[in-house]
Amino acid sequence: MIQLREDTQVSAEARKILSFTDNRQDASLQAGHFNDFIQVALVRGALFKALSHAGKLDHAAITKAVFQSLALSQRAYAREPAEWGPGKGRNEEAMQRLLEYRLYEDLRRGWRIVQPNLEQCGLLLIEYPGLGEMCSAEESWKAHPVLHKASPEVREKSARAFLDHLRHEIAIDARVLNPEEHWELRKRVEQVLRDPWAFDEFDQLLASSLFLLPGSGPTMEGRERSLSGHSRIARFMRNRHTWDLSSDLGVQDGEKLILALIEALRGQYVTQIPASDGRRQGIQLMAASFEWRGGDGSPPAPDPVRAKRMRSQRLEKTEREANQFFARLYRETARQLAGVEGAAHTGQIPLLERQEREKRFGEGALAALFCSPTMELGVDIRDLNVVHLRNMPPTPANYAQRSGRAGRGGQPALVMAFCSEGSPHDQYFFERPDDMVAGTVAPARLDLENQELLEAHIHSAWVAATGLKLGRGMIEVLDLQGQGYPLNADIQSRMSMASAKLVALTEECRRILDAGGTDVRQATWNTPEWLDQTLKGSAEAFNYGFDRWRELYAAAGRQRDLSRRVVDNPAAGRKERADAERSEEEAKRQLDLLLNRSDESAESDFYPYRYLASEGFLPGYNFPRLPIRALVPAAERQHVIQRARFLALTEFGPRNVVYHEGRKYRMARCVLPPEGVEARLVRAKLCNACGYFHDGEHALVDRCDHCGAQLDGEHSQYVASLFEMSAVRGTRVERITCDEEERVREGFHITTHYRFAPGPDGMPFGRKQAVETVTEVKYSASFMPRALCFGG
Repeated sequence: MIQLREDTQVSAEARKILSFTDNRQDASLQAGHFNDFIQVALVRGALFKALSHAGKLDHAAITKAVFQSLALSQRAYAREPAEWGPGKGRNEEAMQRLLEYRLYEDLRRGWRIVQPNLEQCGLLLIEYPGLGEMCSAEESWKAHPVLHKASPEVREKSARAFLDHLRHEIAIDARVLNPEEHWELRKRVEQVLRDPWAFDEFDQLLASSLFLLPGSGPTMEGRERSLSGHSRIARFMRNRHTWDLSSDLGVQDGEKLILALIEALRGQYVTQIPASDGRRQGIQLMAASFEWRGGDGSPPAPDPVRAKRMRSQRLEKTEREANQFFARLYRETARQLAGVEGAAHTGQIPLLERQEREKRFGEGALAALFCSPTMELGVDIRDLNVVHLRNMPPTPANYAQRSGRAGRGGQPALVMAFCSEGSPHDQYFFERPDDMVAGTVAPARLDLENQELLEAHIHSAWVAATGLKLGRGMIEVLDLQGQGYPLNADIQSRMSMASAKLVALTEECRRILDAGGTDVRQATWNTPEWLDQTLKGSAEAFNYGFDRWRELYAAAGRQRDLSRRVVDNPAAGRKERADAERSEEEAKRQLDLLLNRSDESAESDFYPYRYLASEGFLPGYNFPRLPIRALVPAAERQHVIQRARFLALTEFGPRNVVYHEGRKYRMARCVLPPEGVEARLVRAKLCNACGYFHDGEHALVDRCDHCGAQLDGEHSQYVASLFEMSAVRGTRVERITCDEEERVREGFHITTHYRFAPGPDGMPFGRKQAVETVTEVKYSASFMPRALCFGG
């Protein structure tokens, strides 16, 4: 973290950082990580400040004291800031309720791995007032001989360990942790607070745990914990070192000891609460029984319940010190982070949102922008002094563009580049920084003899010659009332052209091919008939280009209709109906997205011209050709995430996690075609000698088309059911936390295979010739039993 002195002459507009990464998911991950880090630091810094002023705080005073110490402007947390009247009170009350939840949530035992809390840094002590005096009163400890014979010091030490164990497991009787109160808390926060403070409907709120009394039987749900003689806390209580005994207690005697200890503490520090079934009993720590107090920076002693090595009555001595970086962060720096916020900037974020973030970043209102190469050039960001590179850029040209965003007009600049140990590319340039920083910027290159590139240009000339007007949405191109959503009548009538116009179009296309020079003229695919065949097939290719959109639209319509049937079904249960309503709203948002209703700009993925470019029918250089799309819910709308096919195989694989807009999404299901899965299954034979891919009729061959190897059981693999990976749907899981420094990814077994384009005689080219004319590469991965996904 960079901290500027108060006398440093940096304008408000320049107090920001621009961070680059080459992976869109990493940009979203870093934005979510950054915001969570800031939010947690603010709350902990405010708690430390409140304790520094008050000395100690109980459950009744802690929330208001922290809110006052936080001293945030309502613009930093409220949807509708209000400086007076009922709006001001409503906003402040919602923020205090959220802070109360965050304070109790933070009492969990080390739940944030990379950001230790105040207690771990020695800046917070949780005390149990009166515990020492109570442990000295002999009449409270006569229920069990071990308790009765123990010294007051041993009683206090053991009772404190027991109470701390309840607290670390969040077995706390606090209203804000009661799952029955979570609905009200969630609604209040959702309606009033804004990101990054607000909850959303998919955030899993922490509920208090319940420790069942010994003899209550096994735990029945996630909230329940056990106090049986075999539990962790019982093993500590039965240990001879805990009570200075000659031997460990037995399981049954240990349970009796725990019951006696609970009886002594009940009403003072713990309360008895019925379990969910109403028959069994459990205990929780009373929120009113402990106090927050400031610490002196000394690290806490090891947890005796979880420690494994014990000697005599003391834990084995361990030399430790508190994390000084985080201790200083909470003591000094955190209070300066009020209003600091980060956001992602990638091509997957709608245009209007990107423009709003660019404006805020330029003004300095947005402190950090985590972006993919979208910000390398063409965006005015005004004064900027710091650029961060999360990975070493691919080329010196990228480095020059990214580092050049800072220090314009003679201003000083700091450029930081992080080199990952797991990246050979990063490590190469870590050892040779001059090759990147002062390396030669190579000019961009295009393979002009690429057949698909030339086809797209021929198609664009055909569209211009026919005079097709595609409008701003698919409803202007397709007849959505017709069977299978055919092209509308006006489009169909314009697709045929007079012979004179066709001759003129052919001559224009020949000039396009001639402009490619010798490489295009000598390309093996450029036969005398190729241009005429391409023009003749343009109408069919145009219609075929909308097929994947038709599948998405049909699937969203089916989801909407099926969900509506459940909603209208009187026999449906409450939860079933609520899930159906959510599914119906999701389907409606998907339909709006597909029809380009919610974003009527040319940047929309379903703007007809942009869509046809991604499908390869029209030229498109800024996005992958034939991408796989993931539809995910984001706030009040649907977003579409596009990936090149070779990336989508892993990133969109079943149950994998995708990071987008500060949240995590789990890939739930494929969007199946209307005709069903069986119609799309493909059989193939794989050559184990050279990796060649034989599909369709070629799957019946006995020898490899490429290397000639005998395709018997040893040298080949026959796959009967291959399914081309289609669009997928993701469900929102949870918010990104600062614990996540790297993306969580499922491990899939990926095998790569290839097939060359056929030559003039219909057979694959020879190896040397084929390498120069590859037009199709197929990747396959075994996602599910008896099913392989592959992308062309």
